[in-house]
Amino acid sequence: MVKLHVAMGTSYERICTAIINPVTKNPIDRGTFAKKFKREIEIAQVEMDTVATQSLMQQMRSKSLGAVIWYQKNRMGWTDSPAEVNMKVDPAGSTVVHKIEVIGGLPAGSTPENPGGDAAKAEAAEMAAELEAKAKG
Repeated sequence: MVKLHVAMGTSYERICTAIINPVTKNPIDRGTFAKKFKREIEIAQVEMDTVATQSLMQQMRSKSLGAVIWYQKNRMGWTDSPAEVNMKVDPAGSTVVHKIEVIGGLPAGSTPENPGGDAAKAEAAEMAAELEAKAKG
């Protein structure tokens, strides 16, 4: 019972009210709880995380799309928001990149001024330079 409640985030005070000292017939105090249940408190969250991880892996292996999407978003930094590329065509018929921006959420490590991080910014600048060179060319 102690490990489950600790792992689920139940307050220690609340857990203590459910544990009765057989000698005094009263609930134990927080100090007694911390001393007598030290190991349970230490490993409770790890055990719960293990159960959750095993369940997620099982669902992913059974091809649960929801589990796969959750993993991609929370562990791989994926987002639902596609990048938007605005292009214009010059009179010669060449396409020139005018603006690249991310709509909605941003990938991990990026900022609104630098969507996708430094690698995406460098790639966009390189692509724009190539297209402009072709347009002039």
